Amino acid sequence: MGEAAALASAVTWAGTSVTLARLGTRYPAPVLSSLRLLAATPFLVLLVVATGATSQLRDASWVVLLAMAGSGLVGYGLGDTAYIRSMSGVGMQRMAPPTTALWVALSAAGGIWLLDEPFSWGLIAGGVLVIAGTWFIIAQSAAALGACPARWGTPLAVLAIG
Repeated sequence: MGEAAALASAVTWAGTSVTLARLGTRYPAPVLSSLRLLAATPFLVLLVVATGATSQLRDASWVVLLAMAGSGLVGYGLGDTAYIRSMSGVGMQRMAPPTTALWVALSAAGGIWLLDEPFSWGLIAGGVLVIAGTWFIIAQSAAALGACPARWGTPLAVLAIG
């Protein structure tokens, strides 16, 4: 089940990124980010109800609820907006390798640090394989199009994300 969820998440992320890259050339990034937030919020409320976690939400302190809301606003307001702006400015092909690398590294670090997941060399090897596979796909796509992958694309994309 976990593998299917991970695959569904990856497909959804890829489809959303391609869509946002195209829409980002026609609409301002804050508008697209706001629409994503408006679409995600009812889904998250539905998920809370469907999983029976309403009591946890009712029992949460105002500080926790404020921190959750602030995290969402910062994530969508700053992070998502910068991501959409970067995709339309730098391009999807140059954004994929650094965002994939950062996502893999930060997810693994967050799991180890925040969730007490066990550290293993398999985790490192898996992360390196995902990053190498992504880089290989991008390089092959650029070669098939006859375009030389820009050497400065990755650093510029990382700066655009940051």
